[in-house]
Amino acid sequence: MKNAISTLICLLALTGLSAGNPPTVVCLNGLTANLMPTGEVTIWSVDLMAYAEDQETPFTELVFGLRIAGAGSGFPNSNSFSFNCDHLGDNEMELWVMDADGNTAQCNTIVNIQDFFEFCDNAQDQTPPIVTSLAELPVEMSQTGEVVVLASDLFVWAQDDVTSADELDIAIRIAGDGSGFPLDEFGQPQSSVVLGCDHLGGVNLEVWVRDAAGNASFTVSNVTLDDPEGICDQQALSAHAPSARVRALVCFPNPAGPASRLALPALSADSNWQIFISDHFGRMLVRDYGTGNSFDLGGKSLKSGLYWVHIAESNGRTYAGKLIIFE
Repeated sequence: MKNAISTLICLLALTGLSAGNPPTVVCLNGLTANLMPTGEVTIWSVDLMAYAEDQETPFTELVFGLRIAGAGSGFPNSNSFSFNCDHLGDNEMELWVMDADGNTAQCNTIVNIQDFFEFCDNAQDQTPPIVTSLAELPVEMSQTGEVVVLASDLFVWAQDDVTSADELDIAIRIAGDGSGFPLDEFGQPQSSVVLGCDHLGGVNLEVWVRDAAGNASFTVSNVTLDDPEGICDQQALSAHAPSARVRALVCFPNPAGPASRLALPALSADSNWQIFISDHFGRMLVRDYGTGNSFDLGGKSLKSGLYWVHIAESNGRTYAGKLIIFE
């Protein structure tokens, strides 16, 4: 009987000692994370844990918690934390672990939050860019009875507090012909407008600039369209003539090489036209005349990238589409 009592006392003592021992947890030596384009990134306790164990509780039954250091007391109520723009830089974090008996332990480490996608700058940016364009631009009617004016023909200078100049979007439209930043049928910045005989004399064009946060502003330029050769009279164009509709341009191959010969199946073999190729900033890189239903890219010095192609036929039809070039 005496031995049985001694054994029970020893068991109780050992059980009490085990139940009072906290688990062990070791943090990783810091972590760097980047905010997602949504402006947040979630870090879980396991992301910061290097090692954890308990003498009685299996690892799979340990409970973990995570919070900003000093942001509360007791065991955290969550095992993850979502960082946002308020947490850029170093953040000291508490990583907690609790065993089945309620014993807890913690370690501290640093989480460095970065903003590679510049979401925070863009989210805080509510100031539109500043844009300057030519006050006036004289142009002459072409043999086709139309003139294509590019945004780059009128654009002079732009600046934004956050977005760099080479990342600003540039677009153009006839003044009053819509609202907001001008987009084409593909949802891209409208890089050009087509002026016809209805615009002889002078027409106001809006030159727009948009930053990465979507803030946009514009200025107005006056384009004076002259017809010294009487093209409009020769083609008997009038205000009642049906306006040209921009048709989707299909070209092959697409993607193309910098020296490819483009097939233009929408054009006829005896077609006469003018072609304009610009980059996505609206800068015109190619302006040329052609005939038939093909066009050689060779010698045009176009590098790999996305381009916008506009074609104006002598019969008044116009075409627009995308072209991808791979070197």
